Amino acid sequence: MDLMLYSACIVALLYTIGCSEASVSEDVFGHFSDPDSGVNHTVRRFTIQNDNNFTVQLINFGATLTGLRMPDKNGVVDDVVLGFDKVESYNNALNPYFGATVGRVANRIRGGTFKLDGTTYQLFKNAGNDTLHGGKRGFSRVIWEAESRPDNNQVVMRYVSANGSEGFPGDVNAEATFTLLATGPQSSQLVITYKAATNQRTPINIVNHAYFNLAGHRSGKDGIYRHKVRINADKYTVLDNTLVPTGEIADVNSTVYDLRNTTVVGDAIKNSSSDGIDINFCIIIGTNGLYLRDTAYIVDEESGRFLELATDQPGVQFYTHNNDNDFTGKEGVVYKRHGAFCLETQNYPDAVNHDNFPNSIFEPGKLYSHTSSYVFGILTK
Repeated sequence: MDLMLYSACIVALLYTIGCSEASVSEDVFGHFSDPDSGVNHTVRRFTIQNDNNFTVQLINFGATLTGLRMPDKNGVVDDVVLGFDKVESYNNALNPYFGATVGRVANRIRGGTFKLDGTTYQLFKNAGNDTLHGGKRGFSRVIWEAESRPDNNQVVMRYVSANGSEGFPGDVNAEATFTLLATGPQSSQLVITYKAATNQRTPINIVNHAYFNLAGHRSGKDGIYRHKVRINADKYTVLDNTLVPTGEIADVNSTVYDLRNTTVVGDAIKNSSSDGIDINFCIIIGTNGLYLRDTAYIVDEESGRFLELATDQPGVQFYTHNNDNDFTGKEGVVYKRHGAFCLETQNYPDAVNHDNFPNSIFEPGKLYSHTSSYVFGILTK
């Protein structure tokens, strides 16, 4: 199916939930000089706002979600996404992928290598001996072509990853669509859809790496520790000491990863062996009427804000921002360890090297598709 036609079908499906009037505006976020081509680019920022006082901001550098503003139970609006004020910070090698679209293969690939059709491919290693989130630049430190679609409450971005980029085979034409809908008087839905087509067999796993704090991006670990989370997963992929899957899929029973019942995030962090959670959960198969799997629910009861996540992907990485580095972010706020959480919908990490994991290889004529629904709302009680 053609990428544009597929996008239109997804939008038609999602509009059955509901839609409100929204505006899409654009301004200049900054400038970026491509280190490979030398071309100077204007980095464009898009703002989508609906009638619920809910605002999403995106830039075409890395197809990055830079801001998400919503009211709390008292009507006070705050930004619940971590990010930076400048392009230079997003392009910094130490940036932990704040809000970025990562690919062509997200998460880790062991040894930065895989074998496909008898050929061994060596990738750029950017995480010790492994490849992380696509390599040196991947999809997150490049300029995407972008257009706004106000009639659909959307921003669409496209990027072509050339054959041999970061060591991967085949050209990949990728598309990211960000759609803002309203699901009720106090709730809004951000739908992120990734699609890709290739001219050669290659692994694809495109992921959004937003960092959330429902208490507000300034609130740090104190806000995160009081969050409560529930993840609809009965298994997880076991990691070795380098954070790469061993290939074993284990039951969550009697482990810190059993989050099927609502759990205080601070308690989960405290009970973990590494002072933080960073693991791929295997989502229980089930649908919510939109062919998406009910994935996770997380809430900050003090502000009243909650997030309901659903996806068509088999896995979700729950990460509690275990980075020891401090980052000076938006409005001069210093982001510290455990000051955010990520829920990264995805295929299983290192799937290209494990036959028992869901297939990650795509070929000409087989469209890659990844849709995730983020419903943000306010508790009514």
